[in-house]
Amino acid sequence: MIHARFLGRATLALTLAITATSLGAARGAGASGADPIADWAARIWSAARAGDETGVERLLEELPLEAAEKDPLQARTAGEVSRGLAQLREQRLAAAAARDSEREEALGRMREAVAEDNRSLALREAVIAQSHAADYDAFTRNPEVMDLVRWAEEQVLVEETARNWIDAQELLYLLRTFYEDTSDQVSFKRHQEELEVVNRRVELLSRYAPKALFDMRIARAERMGEEPVEEVELSEIRKHRDLARDELFRLILL
Repeated sequence: MIHARFLGRATLALTLAITATSLGAARGAGASGADPIADWAARIWSAARAGDETGVERLLEELPLEAAEKDPLQARTAGEVSRGLAQLREQRLAAAAARDSEREEALGRMREAVAEDNRSLALREAVIAQSHAADYDAFTRNPEVMDLVRWAEEQVLVEETARNWIDAQELLYLLRTFYEDTSDQVSFKRHQEELEVVNRRVELLSRYAPKALFDMRIARAERMGEEPVEEVELSEIRKHRDLARDELFRLILL
């Protein structure tokens, strides 16, 4: 999960890298022998081309200011790099503060949902909170969150046995998303495979028994306290489909 603010930070880092490289190119044009600035700029350019943002930022911190200040043009460009680096630090701090705030708000909503015995909603909020974390694996060590994950893994079986495919689909989607960017790729792949199976069943229901799928959506919206499904959807089903045939497929598919 990549947030726009992280993309902005990467763009700024790349801009700094290009500026820094131009600094080295200008210095290297008339230089002979060992040149700390040209060497520094070449290493930044290599890191930027490799997509190594961490390496770029580390090298920017190592700007050889003393060598740059020996030439007016170099000194001006070095100043631009230094100011850009200061902006990068400020941007990072602001992004981290915003991320921390959004994560804590989602965790608060998660706890409220647990207190209201709405664990499906609580799991959704847990996944939202994780999306605002710097370390996704840290959530796999959070007892509150993992209680919800274990509950969801058990509840999927309950929903599948009851043929509540919409609820099973939602839980599996959240479980798959929760593990997607963690080091536990075994759990991610397992839930991904389970979700694909349920997705195929839901797709069949939408084609051959839409009335049954519509009823599932209504029941789920009521349980989750969400807005009811638009009634126009059911009228369209009645208009275009043979409901007697749909009932036959419902018995087969469910």
